[in-house]
Amino acid sequence: MGALISQLDGLALEKMMELEEMLARKKREEGRQEGRAEGLAEGRAQRGTELLMKLLRLKFGELDPETVQRLSDASEAELDRWAERVLTASDLSEVFA
Repeated sequence: MGALISQLDGLALEKMMELEEMLARKKREEGRQEGRAEGLAEGRAQRGTELLMKLLRLKFGELDPETVQRLSDASEAELDRWAERVLTASDLSEVFA
């Protein structure tokens, strides 16, 4: 009887360890997925900033450091709004108005 209980305890322990490993793998995979999503979002935002800076330079000339910082700190919504204004603005101040 004692040997049977030991076998069951061993089997239960083995199953519990398998479950812990499965949960750890799942957590690692979720972490990788979150990291990829964050990286993609950051990449898109960075590309949007770079593109808007390029458009502004082409239309209005070199940008001052404050404008570059403002663009770097901007949200996606701000970048979108300013990108639309580049098309009709006659000077840089109209883009940010």
